[in-house]
Amino acid sequence: MPELNTKVNPAPGEKYVMTQSLIMVPFRADPQKLRSRMLPKPLEPVGDGDIGWVFMVDTAMPGLREVAEGEPPDPDMTEFHELAIGMPAIYNGYEFGYMSQVCLDRQTAGLRRGILRNITYTQMTDIQPLLTGRNALQAGTKLYGISNRPHGELVAKVSIELTEPYDFEKLPVGCRRFAHARYLKDPANHNEPFIKDIPLFEFTNGLDGVDCWKGRTTLEFGGDYYGKWKDLGEIEPLEGFFYNFGYCYGSDSQVTPVEEKGDWKWF
Repeated sequence: MPELNTKVNPAPGEKYVMTQSLIMVPFRADPQKLRSRMLPKPLEPVGDGDIGWVFMVDTAMPGLREVAEGEPPDPDMTEFHELAIGMPAIYNGYEFGYMSQVCLDRQTAGLRRGILRNITYTQMTDIQPLLTGRNALQAGTKLYGISNRPHGELVAKVSIELTEPYDFEKLPVGCRRFAHARYLKDPANHNEPFIKDIPLFEFTNGLDGVDCWKGRTTLEFGGDYYGKWKDLGEIEPLEGFFYNFGYCYGSDSQVTPVEEKGDWKWF
């Protein structure tokens, strides 16, 4: 796989570039609708193709501000929230989690070049165990996340009630290996982008997972983004996960060019 970007190193004195604390809700839906909404060719679904994923993520960059001993980093300066909707995918026998739509609550385009991003206001229960001064997890803990477009319309709402600890290494492959859509338009040709492919995020030092739990979930989609997610019809939230990990970015590597759009939409 050809490298597309250079790696990103942590700030001096920091182990990670980023830590992420996230709610992951799998859901069952019509496989034909899932594929048409999410997967560009030549990606293929994993298994029966009837499982989609929703992630709500609290991303922290603790190295962006120096703090006194024992003081947690200022979340207004060091954190942003993210909504990602996708499904497990496979290409040439290589499995990963493909994120069809990713929305952030602030502009972070400089972190990854050309990766599709949209803006939503995402709020989550405030807990980041990899940062100092946040709450501990236990059975019965309830965590929530909600994401709205700037004009207020709901995109997605999730919750999880933790039931028991879970082994981070046993999470589905796509929970620890991520691919996104890269779409860069050609200013001289508005009808066709000059880059249209699927890159994989590479993590130079792997992922250090902590505080991984499974639990009972709820999920609701709103009607925004042209009814894309409402059009999935009936959905069944499944047992989900809450987990945390720290990492350093490596180079992106190309999985495959996108051969055609099919029924799905670039955002």
